[in-house]
Amino acid sequence: MRRLLAGALVATSCTCGAVLGAAAPALADGSSCVGLNDPETEGVEPATEPGASFEELQIAQAQALVEGRTGLAAGSGVTVALIESGVPSSLRASENADLAPLGEDGYEWWSGPAMAGLIGGPASGDVPVGFAPGVTLRSIRAFDVGVGGSGDDVEPPRVSSLVAALAKVPSDADVVVVPQTVVPSTDEERRDLQRAVKRLTRKGVVVVAAAGDRPVEGQPGYGAAGEADPGEDHADLFWPAALAQADPRVLAVTSTAAADGSLAQVLPSSAVSVAVPTAGAVSYALTGDTCQIPDISSATAAAEVAGIVAMLMSYFEDETPDQVVARLLHTATGAANAELPDPRVGAGVVQPVEALTRPLRPAKDGTIAGDAPPRASTPPAVVPEPEADRLASTRDDLVRWGLIGGLALVLVLVLRPVFTRHRNRPGG
Repeated sequence: MRRLLAGALVATSCTCGAVLGAAAPALADGSSCVGLNDPETEGVEPATEPGASFEELQIAQAQALVEGRTGLAAGSGVTVALIESGVPSSLRASENADLAPLGEDGYEWWSGPAMAGLIGGPASGDVPVGFAPGVTLRSIRAFDVGVGGSGDDVEPPRVSSLVAALAKVPSDADVVVVPQTVVPSTDEERRDLQRAVKRLTRKGVVVVAAAGDRPVEGQPGYGAAGEADPGEDHADLFWPAALAQADPRVLAVTSTAAADGSLAQVLPSSAVSVAVPTAGAVSYALTGDTCQIPDISSATAAAEVAGIVAMLMSYFEDETPDQVVARLLHTATGAANAELPDPRVGAGVVQPVEALTRPLRPAKDGTIAGDAPPRASTPPAVVPEPEADRLASTRDDLVRWGLIGGLALVLVLVLRPVFTRHRNRPGG
């Protein structure tokens, strides 16, 4: 059986970058990864072509740039922690074993190996898979299943499980990926998630989170976002992506349109940081075969962007996480307004080759000269403070002595007639 995350770089030519609204490449062949929950499944048809998103994003060209500069596979030296349903040890290199599995082993779910493969899976023969095949991947098993499954044993991810998984992220992690979303129901749950994420980002970790898809009946968030409404914005619905609004080291990621151009599954949210194409992505199944993910998904988008961030980190190895994020955001294209968040694509569609080659010079805090002012409301007018009066003390002294002198003169004028009459008295 093939092992994930132990492959070499494969560089194939590509001529077109990802463009918002452009016709997507044809979907790859092969069985769908979705629903392949049994590692003993037979008759799986492996994909024989690169994934559509792999080609559209020019990943092969970007990987070649990294290898040409560093001599190593894209993502080398970068550790990515994947919080998912788990990746069986039979599908991973030994150094990528589960750091701290949560709960009992048992229910196996397709999304764990599929997300791991997108981040750093090796090529399968001539078919490239992972965006950053050189990464060190840490799998943290937090969920038995993903949202949208079926069966009596299926339940959606829980906030408590995600908080516990975030606490288990290893100290050497550079990137944390959260493809699954949760909908906190209380302020306490929101605070717990915020603290857990802040503990990581404060250390310089970049958290890549799925922004969430249009929920169907029975899924968390359906009541709030199940039906499309004009001008809708679900920035605070799905977590931890909602934290991207306040924390620049949290990237909320979504997908571009489906292969037929439909945006029905894309959930508008001003929390979105960037978008990537996801339809027809190729990854690995529990069986060890390559497979395709035909439908668009923000979970798939999170895995892809995590691989791209790892690629950038391995290329700009001396830069801070904030500088790397700045390159990702400033080279994205397709947003309707560069100074306002686009609820469909955030800053735009990620352009990996442009992020690697554009001569930007971000400061260590991620700011770039010429940046537009922050998208905040106009601050209230402030009354300016008066300039300091350097002669104030001298003036005060003059006034004080002037008053004393004036009083003395008044006393002289008042008392003079008294003394004069006294001198003029007889016998005076």
